[in-house]
Amino acid sequence: MNTFEKIVLALSAEMPRVQAPFMPFHFIMFALIILATVLVCLKFKNCSDKTFRKILFIIWIILFVFEIYKQIVSPFSVVDGKAVWKYNFNDIPFQFCSSIHYVLLPIVFLKDGKVRNAFISFTMTFVFLAGAMVSIFPDQLRSDMAIGICIQTMVHHGLQVVAGAFIAVKMREKYSIKFFLSGVIVFFGFLALALTFNLIFNPSVTNGNVINFFYISPYYGCSLPILSEIRQMVPWGVFIVIYSLGFVLISFAIFMAYVGIKKLSKK
Repeated sequence: MNTFEKIVLALSAEMPRVQAPFMPFHFIMFALIILATVLVCLKFKNCSDKTFRKILFIIWIILFVFEIYKQIVSPFSVVDGKAVWKYNFNDIPFQFCSSIHYVLLPIVFLKDGKVRNAFISFTMTFVFLAGAMVSIFPDQLRSDMAIGICIQTMVHHGLQVVAGAFIAVKMREKYSIKFFLSGVIVFFGFLALALTFNLIFNPSVTNGNVINFFYISPYYGCSLPILSEIRQMVPWGVFIVIYSLGFVLISFAIFMAYVGIKKLSKK
């Protein structure tokens, strides 16, 4: 192995087997997520627009650095003392939880308006939902994973929760059904892109490499909790409808919870 591969090997130390989901590592990280969310929301709920953008940009930088680490370490393994690089095409950062990479920067740099509002709405509902799901049920955490990847998983999804909640608190004066629906448009935009890529990069093109963006490919199953079972029970077209409506309805419930919290806080 060359020097670079030795460095990657050092960064690939595996998580001890006792640190499976719902064990100490997960509980500690989940507690830190809740603590960070509460502190950021309370301390910066009335911050200036400049500070608001700075905080989101810092979150994006952290996410970006961890993503680079993941892209370097994930394809690496050692077989018979030799470095082996095999990239998992499903690690391409275009899953539901990866959408935060693409929506935070428009929120940071765009002027206030309809387009920025749409990304804001999407982040505080759909992105928050995706992050919360994985933070609570981190199926990705396995005993054979690198410690850094386990940390990256929890930090990434935890920051989705922090960013979503922080944006919801800061942008509480924008709440309206029209505002929520603008986020739904962004969701369906991502869904359409994911479906298009899945159809283009089908098994006949990828030579056995699995590409299943947003886990809605007609060629593969879905690994998301509950949805994985539904995928096996119904035709693919029906699954897409259930998938879409499910996320929209739960995100709407989250939005209405924000509205309720806002009303209670005023009282």
